[in-house]
Amino acid sequence: MCGRFTRTKTIQEYAEHYKAERIDENELDYNITPGDSILAVVAENDQTRHLTWFHWGLIPFWSKGPDKRFSMINARHESLHQKPAFRTPFKRHRCIIVADGFYEWKQTEDGKQPYYIKLTSDEPMALAGLWDHWESKETGESIYSTSIITTDANKIIIPVHERMPAIIPAEAFSYWLDPMNEDTEKLGELLNPASSELFDAYPVSRRVNNPVNNDLQLLKDVTE
Repeated sequence: MCGRFTRTKTIQEYAEHYKAERIDENELDYNITPGDSILAVVAENDQTRHLTWFHWGLIPFWSKGPDKRFSMINARHESLHQKPAFRTPFKRHRCIIVADGFYEWKQTEDGKQPYYIKLTSDEPMALAGLWDHWESKETGESIYSTSIITTDANKIIIPVHERMPAIIPAEAFSYWLDPMNEDTEKLGELLNPASSELFDAYPVSRRVNNPVNNDLQLLKDVTE
């Protein structure tokens, strides 16, 4: 799964990297947790890309609304065709979730050790995501929400965790984001594990376990 990640660059840098229209600036975030507002890229019918904010934890349009008993922060790629919550978004509501790295925890004799996983290039990642729009019929409350698609871990990550976020390569951004593209079979081919050669993974402070801690020191390699 992917339960924590980071956003450590400016909105302008993300707009340039994803070739998307920028929005208002926002603070950097070194410890993004479920339920937070997270930044994502979506495309209109004309393929114009936009940066926008989503609630992290998918709320299906047909549901009764937010339910703290359930948290669909992740969507397993194997279940996209099977689960009602994911089928329609996979066909029509795909996004790229903006991230620079993510955390996973490895079980050790001393307890769970957090690791930070990022691209060796230090470029932003493009996490594959689904989104939906829920609106209350009673109050008119409206929530746009999202879920990160996960896949099998690659060779770098599997010693830490068996799953990883699916990452969309830059050359496939337009294909993935196109809301008119409903070829879910070919879209699914983009969800294979990204090459292990692209990644670094190293242990970081257990301070990250507490969502209150949110600073640059969380990214420091504790073995150095």
